[in-house]
Amino acid sequence: MGIIQIFVDIQFGSTSLINNIFLDYIWSQFSNFLFKLFFRVLYSLNPVQIIERVLTYNPTLTIAIQCYGVDVVDSYCGLSNYYIVVHYCKPYCNLCTSESTCDQWTAYNPSVVKVEQSQCLSNQFLDETTSTCEDCPNECLTCFNEYECLTCQPNYRLVFNTCILNCQLNQYYDGTSCLNCDYSCKQCQSSNYCIHCETKYLRYLENGQCLCYDGYYNQNNIQQCQPCDKLCSKCSGPTNKNCQACKVQINLILNGNTCECSNGYYFDEYQLKCLTCSQKCENCFGSSDSSCLSCHSTQFRVLDGFDCKCQLGYYDNGSDACIQCPAVEDSSFTFCYKICGNGISIWFNQNCPTIVCPSGYNNVNNQCIPICGDLQLVVGEQCDDGNLILYDGCHNCRFQCPAQCTVCNSTTVFPCLDICGDGIISGLEECDDSNSVQFDGCYQCRIECQPQCTRCNKGICTECLYFGWTLDPYKRECIESCGDKIYVGNEQCEDMNTLMLDGCYNCRLSCQQSCLTCTNNGCTLCKDGFRLVSQYCRNICGDSIVVEGEDCDDGNQFAFDGCHQCVYQCQTQCLHCLKDIREIPKIPFQEQYKPKIIEFCKISIEGICQECQKGYLLHQNVCQFQKRYEIIKLKVLDALPQFIQFCYFQLNNQCIICDRNFELDIFTNTCIPICGDGIISGTEECEDQNWLALDGCYQCKYQCSSNCDICDFGKCILCEMNKIIVPATFQCEFLELCTQPGSYYNQDTNQCYSICGDGFIYQREEYQITCELGLYYSFASQSCRPQCGDGIIVYPFEECDDSNDITDDECHLCKLQCGVNCLECSPQNICLECVQDYELVNMICYEQTNACGNSGCNLCENDSCFTCFTGYYLINDMCYSQCGDGIMTDLEECDDGNLLNGDGCDNDCTESENSTCKDNECVILSSTYSYLEYEKEQSGVQYIKLKYSTMMRLIDGFTQQDYLDNLKFEIDNQTDVAFIQIIPKLNITHDLQFVDIQVAIEFIKYCSNPILKLRFIDQSILVNQDGAEIQQDILRIKLLSSNFLKEQEQKVIKSLIGLNDYILKFAALLIAISSLSGQSEIISNLLDTIQQLYYLKYINSRIGVNLQKYYETFQIIQLTNFFDFLGINPNRQMSSIVSFYHSEPVFESDDRNANYLNNIAQLILAYLIFFPAYFCFKKVAFYFLKKIDQLTGFYSNHVLVAAVSAVQKLCLRIQMNKLIDSIQAIFLTMIYEFGINIFLALKYQKSDSEGQLGVSIAILILYGVILVIISNTSFSIQIAKTQQLSSQKNNSFTYLCMQKLFFISFIIFFFESSQIQILLCLLNEFQYIYFLYIRKIQMLPSENFKQFTSHLLQFIILGMYLVNDFYQYQADVLIIIGWNIIGLMSTILFMTLIIDLIKIIHPIWQKCKASKTSELSNSKQEIFCIVENPCNPQRRFTV
Repeated sequence: MGIIQIFVDIQFGSTSLINNIFLDYIWSQFSNFLFKLFFRVLYSLNPVQIIERVLTYNPTLTIAIQCYGVDVVDSYCGLSNYYIVVHYCKPYCNLCTSESTCDQWTAYNPSVVKVEQSQCLSNQFLDETTSTCEDCPNECLTCFNEYECLTCQPNYRLVFNTCILNCQLNQYYDGTSCLNCDYSCKQCQSSNYCIHCETKYLRYLENGQCLCYDGYYNQNNIQQCQPCDKLCSKCSGPTNKNCQACKVQINLILNGNTCECSNGYYFDEYQLKCLTCSQKCENCFGSSDSSCLSCHSTQFRVLDGFDCKCQLGYYDNGSDACIQCPAVEDSSFTFCYKICGNGISIWFNQNCPTIVCPSGYNNVNNQCIPICGDLQLVVGEQCDDGNLILYDGCHNCRFQCPAQCTVCNSTTVFPCLDICGDGIISGLEECDDSNSVQFDGCYQCRIECQPQCTRCNKGICTECLYFGWTLDPYKRECIESCGDKIYVGNEQCEDMNTLMLDGCYNCRLSCQQSCLTCTNNGCTLCKDGFRLVSQYCRNICGDSIVVEGEDCDDGNQFAFDGCHQCVYQCQTQCLHCLKDIREIPKIPFQEQYKPKIIEFCKISIEGICQECQKGYLLHQNVCQFQKRYEIIKLKVLDALPQFIQFCYFQLNNQCIICDRNFELDIFTNTCIPICGDGIISGTEECEDQNWLALDGCYQCKYQCSSNCDICDFGKCILCEMNKIIVPATFQCEFLELCTQPGSYYNQDTNQCYSICGDGFIYQREEYQITCELGLYYSFASQSCRPQCGDGIIVYPFEECDDSNDITDDECHLCKLQCGVNCLECSPQNICLECVQDYELVNMICYEQTNACGNSGCNLCENDSCFTCFTGYYLINDMCYSQCGDGIMTDLEECDDGNLLNGDGCDNDCTESENSTCKDNECVILSSTYSYLEYEKEQSGVQYIKLKYSTMMRLIDGFTQQDYLDNLKFEIDNQTDVAFIQIIPKLNITHDLQFVDIQVAIEFIKYCSNPILKLRFIDQSILVNQDGAEIQQDILRIKLLSSNFLKEQEQKVIKSLIGLNDYILKFAALLIAISSLSGQSEIISNLLDTIQQLYYLKYINSRIGVNLQKYYETFQIIQLTNFFDFLGINPNRQMSSIVSFYHSEPVFESDDRNANYLNNIAQLILAYLIFFPAYFCFKKVAFYFLKKIDQLTGFYSNHVLVAAVSAVQKLCLRIQMNKLIDSIQAIFLTMIYEFGINIFLALKYQKSDSEGQLGVSIAILILYGVILVIISNTSFSIQIAKTQQLSSQKNNSFTYLCMQKLFFISFIIFFFESSQIQILLCLLNEFQYIYFLYIRKIQMLPSENFKQFTSHLLQFIILGMYLVNDFYQYQADVLIIIGWNIIGLMSTILFMTLIIDLIKIIHPIWQKCKASKTSELSNSKQEIFCIVENPCNPQRRFTV
């Protein structure tokens, strides 16, 4: 049976008259239904109403409609918008009169079928679709249906027919009641699983636990994490002294679980650092001699209380040294006596009489010594507590208390109170600055951040308030977020735009200078002379007030009266119009500070004329023309007074005082605004109160950077090519490339910043945080934490690690379990019962189907959500997750409770780059960056290194060649300008190693400021230890301008190199001839000249490629090349024994190792070769002289006589050569090598054992050589001629050695500053030139000319190097300078060779001339003069 309601809306035409309604021809067939008709008639003027009710049980309903009225043919009636609604009777009801009343029932079984709510239990509802009683939802006590509750169970409350859990935020529901979460949780799912932590309690979430930040520890039942001891960086409790790690501080070490200073140091409570103990103490607790805890055994001292006294048999000499007492008694040594047990005093080595000591004393050789620690207080003890605990009031039987104790004696009550403000950090105090000033970093003895900081750890802010504040990543401070329409801090306004003078700019009030009252919405009140138009002040023309923007204002609109529409204007007939030829109208008293000009007035004071110009009379403050009968020339107009703008008081066309904010320019007689006073006046466009150029405002004029194409009010809106606009400054800058490892890009400031803990040292970071295997740096805890899921079990943090995210296996969240959704688990890891909303199927918990369509919805109806799960928020009947609330939901990868990027979890709740998150705990993976590094330039070829920040390896299936083919190098935006060669320094394999690739760029065309571009085709070929690839796809580095020679220049340099090669070969020939002729000074001079020219290449200034190639011809002069020629270079053998210490590329290009242990081998070998050779030559010379003495019968052969004579002279010279002279000669030859090796070791030493040993040897050798050189110097005036010559020779040797050593030291120690390097070398060369000038009388004229000219040209070369240093980026200029230096060097070499050749030939020529007149008998006599014969030595050299 059913109920039918018919609603009929009848609409009639405008001409119809309605008298009756008739229904017809609408058929509806129903069986066993009650029909109920409602006719709802819609009249044109009356409201809707029901005019008739029809009740019928007839299954057939006939409805007819008929219209009645006047002239219905021309009118109409209509039926529309009718509805038939069928209401069913109750189940098993045949006839009913309403939905709730049944008139006739069908037979049914009442034990099975339920038709009334009264037949159900109180916690059930009647389901009319199935005619059964169904249970209400668990949270409902009584209910209307399966969704709507009427009353609720305990711990629930009714909200919109829904029972919502009535648990507090820090409670969870266990199925029966609300239980408190663990004290450490802010929110939880169970008693031991947290989902949200309270950051103000210094806790962070990890694996369902709220842990304390490093530097704090968990104390049971206390929400607030307690600070560790002042020396601990990490502690575990139960007290703050249980340290796990110490703060990074010199001499602070971890001993067990206590942080303490190392031996010989103590911790100063005021300076908060480890300080050195007294030299008497081995360990101590203070700086005085009476604060020792142990004594140095080597100082013959013993501990007496806290004093280290000399042991028996020794006395203190007053200089803190224990001296042994004399064996014989001497009464003057009072400390050498000992006190026996009977009280008598005897000498230390005598025996005391036998005695029995009382209780509390030990008998030591019949001396009664108090027993410290036996709890008996005897004479000589201040206290005795029976333990060795420090700072417990008594230690070593002496009173000792913590620093915060005001008194320390037997009356001291322990523990001493921790007094906040006493300047001593004690107990649970984090800091103590002895004041109560808030926000100064320490308040109430707690390290604090700004009040806007919501996450503060040891004074470092990592999170700010969301609304109105943002975190400065550099200063780690909360700053106002300008532009978010939220007023906070020092913000004066917020208008969400960057327009100036609209009321607000950069969150500061900004209006025109003409505005009196400035608000956020613009100006509301203007100065006099202006009117307010749409929040802007516009000048009023015609108010007789001259203001900014007006030339004049005469208060009228008359044309051609000198001022019209506030612009100067004269009559059309006027040829030359002067400004302001008029009388200024009278100005009100309050405006009298405005300048007032009276025509033809000579002296005017505050608008009142005192004296008129010549030819005019003063009458009522007006200068009237005095009538004369003469012609007045038009030039009199030139004398008319001029209105000086912004002048307060003027006299006879001369301004005396300017208006406020203006100053007088006496040269131009004008008032100019004062730039820099912070007030925009006159013609000023802006004011920033500084004189910085290119900062937007310079000299009070808007100014953008030079590379800005369009500048708008000091802000650049369009930059030139290759530049970007920096949002923070609106200036154009090159894009900052943050390619260095550990650098991150800030797009607002175009700067690179660092993130502590990413594994790289960058900017102001002092050290790198390196985590052990299985540990990763966590931003939340700012420490190394394990990462669950990496397959590495780290005890005690992890029980297991199966490297998967399966929730129902035996290991989840690195803890052994049945499954995360299992409520009860058996010992065999079998789940017996699941948590709420999960069902147990085959011992596995599966989630029950959510009836709501929205994943975050907890309770819903008809797709409308009423309540949401934790972490979701109800908005417009839908549940949405909110990133930044610290609760991770299904749609979020992570949620660390902030909106910062780069801290592991970004502001969109996704993992940061090179980070991984698990269970809302984010860690940094070992990220890898590749970068290009400029290495050197050699022979015009520039070398770049491609490096990776971590060790890398090839992935399976790829080879080294595949990787090299993946690298595409090119010169950016230029083609065919250079040859690029890739040179792998090490073989790249599938094993982890540091990749080192060298790239050589040789330019074939000129290129200014080239940029080398590297593009990775496939970054995945090379991965780090975590399997992560680099994220960069393009790298760039700026190269030096191309340093190459044109074809003609290459031919020239090739010819010069060939010529220089011949010169060096000729020099070698001269050296050989000189050695045969005994002229060793020629050898020394040649080697010295060549070496000095070659080592100029070590000047740290970029040179032309022509000069680079020219230097290559001198390399043979090096000692290492000489040994390579002999095949006995010790450096090659030592390289496999000692380490290689890097220096600068220019030194390493000559195979120089900064490790002195490697270099000393060459010097030792040189002397090992020298000494045997020296003595061998001596023996051979003596042998030849003896044999020559035995020769007879050949003196008639003149050629043979001459040859024998030459051999005899050579042997005599060798015999007469002193050993010291030979040592000096060999030292001068190797002094450059000696100095370079020593100074390289001193500058580039390493702190390892090799480096320390090498530097020690180098210093000792240098010290010894300097002592020998100085000892050989004569500082007294010699009288004898021979002594003077010897003294001058020694002094010359000393000065020559020091000049060379100074040259090498300047080259190496000042390598980083090329200009200082060159200037010091210039000064050194100038002093040596002066020295040569002083000692010119001691040398031959030719030698003096050669030395003086050579060093003068070297001085000029150094000067050209100084000029060269100013043109480092202009390769064409460098090449020109290079040609000049090559010419000067060639001149020095050529001149030296010519003069030395003359010195060799001249004696031979003189000898040939003398031999023509010599007699044969004399020759014979002299030939056979041997060493044993008492022959005249002078005649041996005249053959």
